Amino acid sequence: YGGSRIDQGFGVYDMDFWNIAQAPNVVERLRPHLDEIDRKLPFFLFTHFCDPHEPYNAHGSAQKSVEISLEGQPLEQVSTSDMSVFQRTFEFEAGIQEMQIQGDHAFRVRGVQCKQGKTRVEPEFLAGSMKKPTDLARFTFDVPAAGAYEVRIWLNDSLSPKECRDRYTLEVEYVDRYVGEVLDDLKARGLYEDSLIVFTSDHGEALGERGMIGHIESLYDEMLHVPLIIKLPEGDPRAARLQGETDRMVSLVDVVPTLLDLVGFPALPGQRGVSLLSGAPSLLVAQTHKPEATRNLICLRDDEFKMIYDHDSGSFEMYDLLADPNEKNNVFEARSSERPDWVSQLETVASLAAQGGLAGGELDPEASARLKALGY
Repeated sequence: YGGSRIDQGFGVYDMDFWNIAQAPNVVERLRPHLDEIDRKLPFFLFTHFCDPHEPYNAHGSAQKSVEISLEGQPLEQVSTSDMSVFQRTFEFEAGIQEMQIQGDHAFRVRGVQCKQGKTRVEPEFLAGSMKKPTDLARFTFDVPAAGAYEVRIWLNDSLSPKECRDRYTLEVEYVDRYVGEVLDDLKARGLYEDSLIVFTSDHGEALGERGMIGHIESLYDEMLHVPLIIKLPEGDPRAARLQGETDRMVSLVDVVPTLLDLVGFPALPGQRGVSLLSGAPSLLVAQTHKPEATRNLICLRDDEFKMIYDHDSGSFEMYDLLADPNEKNNVFEARSSERPDWVSQLETVASLAAQGGLAGGELDPEASARLKALGY
């Protein structure tokens, strides 16, 4: 997996390397692994659905397509209303090869790949560009030597904010059915009642707020607010305690400490977050950074305020979430004194992150204290 070690710690890690697997494929591949579980032994199962994610598929609500051509000769009509991957192997001569994609609607070229073994040929765009809306994309490959080259092109249509919201609803409804199938499969195998089950997401999604679509680029609540549902094994006496925490703000870093607490395992070395069973107050820390994002941002949030620090510009934003839940009115100048430690804490953590200092090493006592206060 490209050195990411994303499969570390798993006995079996089943991943579709080339494509973003949709929910039906995930469930289909999951079932044989469920059949191999020894019910006498504990097991850990991680199932990832990525369907409610930009680009948003139409699921039959729209039928749009574009025509792909090579050297002026039509090759194939490819759907854009559901993200498609055009994949074909061509016998190219050495030199310039030109491809064109044309449609009667705005679409995005999300990725282009041309390779022969380890040799990759990057596209040069003559019309349109990567990931920008267009109705015509033309690009060339400067092929170094004759031979068979595999070409992959990822495509999807470009949507208005309203279309994005409608499509996102379809995506959530679509994946909900397959989450239900997984739960039904666990029940059919006698694995549901005694299992500890957690449902959550790694990020929220902007659907037109502040002119944004997708995620990564900001730390407003539409990006940070995600579901967290925990089902305890049947008859677990701690259910009432956990139920009492449903109105409290928690962070995703609290999930691992909570799971370890529930199963009676010790904390991990250097563990961040707190168990939800502890009742400890939470201070949310979130960040987004280059190169995935265009800015290096970090924020602190409690039940009343959020403060966002832009490390690149040195600027701050602060929002009164009780009076301004949509985060429209920046009150940093007038009210930052109500959270007097946050400015220095954000500056310290952002500086350390930029220097790679959060990965380890010696810290001065002041920096160490600030990190400890934030759960690092």
